[in-house]
Amino acid sequence: MALDRRATRTNVGRAKYMINETQGIEPSNRLFWKSLRHKDFSRKYRYFIWMTAHNGYKTGDYWTNITNFEHRANCVFCGETESMEHILTECEKSNHKLIWSLTEALWQGKTMEWINPCFGTILGCGLIKMINDEGKHLAGDSRLFRIMVSESAYLIWKLRCEAVIQGKEISKIEANRLELNCLLASTKPTKGRLDKRLVKNTWLEVLREQDNLPEEWLGEGGVLVGIRAGMG
Repeated sequence: MALDRRATRTNVGRAKYMINETQGIEPSNRLFWKSLRHKDFSRKYRYFIWMTAHNGYKTGDYWTNITNFEHRANCVFCGETESMEHILTECEKSNHKLIWSLTEALWQGKTMEWINPCFGTILGCGLIKMINDEGKHLAGDSRLFRIMVSESAYLIWKLRCEAVIQGKEISKIEANRLELNCLLASTKPTKGRLDKRLVKNTWLEVLREQDNLPEEWLGEGGVLVGIRAGMG
């Protein structure tokens, strides 16, 4: 597969700029590429974000000079020229705003301020760390942010593909996959072992009746309160 090296450099630059804006330090190129394989990311997202960083998906201008396929350059929802950034954050007629609003609503129980995802933030979310006013790194909050941003971005892409390929209409019901996706991603064992304490810290302040959870709540999908976002 031929990759657009200029587009790759541009995407890496945007990710590094946004990380610098939110974290106060600009990561090296090596650290950025390593972050795309973060252990908190699902396998499908790792491939998706690697392809996105390389501008490897066939969207927008890719189709402009291909005879009889020029129409594919335009967004199926709004008719504007399509790009991954347009799909994930810009289109005014797709449901990406719904997905991001559900994500932000799920975060509301946390004390740390939500970082509104832009294209650079999505590319670099594996490098974002939530640091409180005392300078303490909140590992659970950082993990939840990575999981929610990565799963939301991939869901938006998946719903877009279903609309383009299958002609499937995106509905709020489809958007409700977000809760399940985040729960499954966060409770997947790392290297064959599930760190229950880390999982609990991930969902701390975001769970329904968290003080009265059963001993084995990790096996019960109904405890998630993505429900703040109307997903009950």
